[in-house]
Amino acid sequence: MTSPTVPDYSDTTDFNNADNGFIAALDLCVIRSSDGNDCPIDGSVTASLWRQSQLCVKQDLYKVMDGIYQVRGLDISSVTLVESDTGIVVIDPLISEECARQALGLYRTQVPSDPERPVVGLIYTHSHTDHFGGALGVLPEDYADVKIIARNGFLDEAVSENVYAGNAMNCRAVYMYGDALPKCTTGQVGAGLGMTSSTGATTMIAPTDNITGSSPPDLSSIDGLDIVFQLTPGTEAPAEMNFYFPKYKAFCMAENVTHTMHNIQTLRGAKVRDARVWSRCIDDALRPFATNADVVFSSHHWPTWGQENLTTFMIQQRDLYACLHDQTLRMLNNGYTGTEIAEGVTLPDSLAKCWYSQGYYGTISHNVKAIYNRYMGWSDGHPAHLWELPPVDAGKRYVDCMGGPDAVVDEAKSYADGKDLRFAATLLSHVVFGYPDYTAAPGALADMFQKLGYGRENGIWRNFYLTGAYELLHGIVPPTLSADIYGLTLALELDQLMDSMAIRLDGLAAQTHAFTIDWFVTNMFQQLRLTLCNGALTNRSIDAAEPGTADAATLCCWLSHKDLVKLVIGVHPAGRCAGLDGLQRRHYGVDDVKWATDDSEPCVCDCYALVLAFLLFAGADLEYKPTFENDECPSDEASDITLRGGLFTEVVEYLKCLTVGSDFVDNQNFSLVHKITLRSSLQDLEPVILQDADDEVITDTMGRTAQEWAAARGDQRLVAVNQIRTLCVRLLLQAGTDPNPDLPLPNGIKFGSPLNCAARNASDVLLLKTLLELNADIEASNVDGVTPLLQLACSNSASHAMILLDYGANINLTIDKDYEFGETAKRLQDRPNLTDELSIAFEDLFNVIRQEPDTYVN
Repeated sequence: MTSPTVPDYSDTTDFNNADNGFIAALDLCVIRSSDGNDCPIDGSVTASLWRQSQLCVKQDLYKVMDGIYQVRGLDISSVTLVESDTGIVVIDPLISEECARQALGLYRTQVPSDPERPVVGLIYTHSHTDHFGGALGVLPEDYADVKIIARNGFLDEAVSENVYAGNAMNCRAVYMYGDALPKCTTGQVGAGLGMTSSTGATTMIAPTDNITGSSPPDLSSIDGLDIVFQLTPGTEAPAEMNFYFPKYKAFCMAENVTHTMHNIQTLRGAKVRDARVWSRCIDDALRPFATNADVVFSSHHWPTWGQENLTTFMIQQRDLYACLHDQTLRMLNNGYTGTEIAEGVTLPDSLAKCWYSQGYYGTISHNVKAIYNRYMGWSDGHPAHLWELPPVDAGKRYVDCMGGPDAVVDEAKSYADGKDLRFAATLLSHVVFGYPDYTAAPGALADMFQKLGYGRENGIWRNFYLTGAYELLHGIVPPTLSADIYGLTLALELDQLMDSMAIRLDGLAAQTHAFTIDWFVTNMFQQLRLTLCNGALTNRSIDAAEPGTADAATLCCWLSHKDLVKLVIGVHPAGRCAGLDGLQRRHYGVDDVKWATDDSEPCVCDCYALVLAFLLFAGADLEYKPTFENDECPSDEASDITLRGGLFTEVVEYLKCLTVGSDFVDNQNFSLVHKITLRSSLQDLEPVILQDADDEVITDTMGRTAQEWAAARGDQRLVAVNQIRTLCVRLLLQAGTDPNPDLPLPNGIKFGSPLNCAARNASDVLLLKTLLELNADIEASNVDGVTPLLQLACSNSASHAMILLDYGANINLTIDKDYEFGETAKRLQDRPNLTDELSIAFEDLFNVIRQEPDTYVN
């Protein structure tokens, strides 16, 4: 199973590289023998695994090079911090939020250049939890502007591992990483890839940018930092990528090259990887990237410096996986089974002597079996193995055939005395399964597992054996990972969310039941049909007009995405049971149900969603031209409102569904100054105005200057942006823009003067002051007669109102127009082509509006 060739123990290159660039460490416990360094003399740890654990246990902040830093040893993975022009790009934020926060804090306290550098980008190299779970530990509280990059397909793969099969994988991970074992020479001494996985809070923050792959490779930029991506599907993870930083001549190899033989299939459970593709992806990386790199680093272990060294490292890792693949296929085609091949494959001496080819994480044995399984499946082709008994039934029969439990335990001891621990464990396993009440078997089997574990070079095998021994003596160990189930589930696509319910259904218990539920997710404007039939729960997307038809749906539910997630997982984030008490039943000719919003979330956004959802359900036309002369159709209105900004993210999402297919922006004839003001162009405003002073007076199709847009685009979330917009307005006014434009009012103009717009939307007081200082009309009303001061009175903005009063606003000026509610209702009801459903919808909405507020607000 292993090659007789062994590496050179006098070679200290790995220790030198692991210590290179040391800056500082946290004061955490580490594993040491009694003398602090040497391998235990009692034989409880192999010399090779002890050496690897000495390297992995180094818990420090390191400088890879100027501008790139790594924190290693706080988790099984490492986090890398790359400095951009003004901030930090974080690569792989560990498993848990707590560890990631400590890592970032260590960097900020020890790297003196700028301790306040913000995190401006986050990159997930691939879809395993130890590379994304701690994202909240490095992201700022408001991370809306942080670019989060992952490979296309990341979310699907992360979901399939962490939600679909997450429960089983977490249980296997207890064995794989030795969670229950003491951290000592007779317990857990590492996992080969790192020391062990952390057990803090983990969640999933979905990517904002997906790398799709192209030729030439994808190029992205974060805060002035260029990144060239290489997609590596089928390697260590299905959704994985390498990337190169031209500025630093540094190449990140994700987890595709490490200082150990990796897994073709991990023992915690995962899809089988393609060793052939893995080898080729490393080879593909050699020419465009390695030949231009000064350093190669990964998300585990230590970097490799120098082009000759890193090229040799990558070539030998390439050939390692190629050798495993090719020799397995050679023997497979000669008639050997996976188990037989695993006993027969050895590495060439040139690879066997490399420390980074040793089986600390993967092994030749289980990697060969995984390659066999990828091509041939679970069956070895032997007829006797097609329909084997499960362990309990088989164990009892084997034990009975061999003379009973006493005889089998005695035979097992004889094999153990002859150093055949593997077969001794097999015999005792039959007794434990077949005769669970036979008290002598668990202890004997635990002893076999312990001896097998102590003799393993592979950290994972050691943990498996020792955890098995622990559970035989002390009972089952539950998983310790603190997964944020709500956060993980919230990241699912809707069909994935429904699939997560389907895999929890007891099909036999449900076989006599049948129903169809139509789900209308209001803030996403997506619809799905969930069908229970023949003990199977299936789902599919449906059109807006399809839900709720009498012959199709048993029930139709309207609710937000967040509330749907709460309903599916059965628990609110605060821990309350998500029962059905909040459901309200409404009748509009079909069986519609509204899920009440959670009282901890803004209800206004959900009200928008419910109104829009209901009207669309009832057949509202997005392109319908309203009755009022100055109004736009709904799709143009939504586009206009979105451009003006200052909206919550949820509201923007609601409006997006109305703007799909709208040509509003294309028809506005925006000038370059307009585009800069609306932030659709990244050019600087001042030089553009200085170059052509006439641009600032150009109006768009609806007669609005860029200065009016700048006044309208107040933003309640970012003070800095508000101040920039104020500066834009000042520049426009100083360049000669009229603060009181007397322009004709074409169809759609109803926003009033710049000061009126600023009073309604802008949160920056300086914007009002700027307009007033440059002679804006303080009493200029909009087309409805609403003055700037009245706008502020409606919005409860005292500081803004005080500015207007200081400049002489008339506190008693009344509006000169009044629209009667009854007239509005009549015009809506008199619109042409009004359907019965929409008429009922309007009437219901008017009835709600007429009620006292406390009768309908949650």
